[in-house]
Amino acid sequence: VSPVIPYTEDASHWGYYQSAEPGATYNSNDDTIYLYYRTMKLRTGYTGSNGNLNTIGGICLATSPGNDGTNFTHYDADNDSFRDAVMVQSSNYPVEDDYRWLSTPYALIDSDGLFHLFYDVARHPENESWIQVALAHATSSDGKSFSEIESDIYTINGNDWKHFEVRAPSVIKEGDNLK
Repeated sequence: VSPVIPYTEDASHWGYYQSAEPGATYNSNDDTIYLYYRTMKLRTGYTGSNGNLNTIGGICLATSPGNDGTNFTHYDADNDSFRDAVMVQSSNYPVEDDYRWLSTPYALIDSDGLFHLFYDVARHPENESWIQVALAHATSSDGKSFSEIESDIYTINGNDWKHFEVRAPSVIKEGDNLK
């Protein structure tokens, strides 16, 4: 049996450092399973002093047509035989502020065929442990090209359930609302 998300042997490509936290959705419009997952690679061009930030984490996609669920094709936007991320951290979460990766994707498709991707955002300040600090939301018309439409839906801090960390979003649709 072949793994759905295979290891990549080149640190400069998605899939070298960890592939984890899959979130799948089924698109009845094209009879395809869309499997989103978190993965990492070397961060090119980073010249800062925080050694924790030498990698970047994003969300990649593998699809399985015909509701098969055993044979997946990885999204490769530029046809270079390497998978490409469908979502990386936005300007709302700059590396200069120690943001490192996106994590724990949750996907759904609404009745208009719009893809919604919810995820958490992690920071890794120098000499500290990483922590998931915010939940965010992006949309796409094709399930591949996402734009962040909401940042900081929930953030850490305060004296309630999100005091230390926010992570692993799950969303339901109630009427026309996503909750």
